[in-house]
Amino acid sequence: MTSHIQAIIFDFGGVLVGWDPRNLYRRFFPDQPQAMEDFLAEVDFMEWNALQDKGRPFAEGVAILSEQFPHHADLIRAYHENWIESITGRIAGTVEILRTLKEKGSPIWIKQLFG
Repeated sequence: MTSHIQAIIFDFGGVLVGWDPRNLYRRFFPDQPQAMEDFLAEVDFMEWNALQDKGRPFAEGVAILSEQFPHHADLIRAYHENWIESITGRIAGTVEILRTLKEKGSPIWIKQLFG
């Protein structure tokens, strides 16, 4: 029995490109790495961001988290407005796999996380 691959799906952040929100937030916490870590922990940034990865619109996520942490609303909104700064560069090995598969005619999809 043979199977036909109908699609190959790549995630974006952490798969095709490196991603770290600290890359963005260092600008808001110059020379204050612990304050940045405290902020990320207080708002549970990684869990919050995972909900957007699962499909929740960023505007909705920003509104919810800003309501919970109004004293951090500017920082929360800053991620939505400047998320591109969290990208740390391409992950060469995965990008090469994608290129090879594409050259062979494989159907490729990239999961869009931003909206």
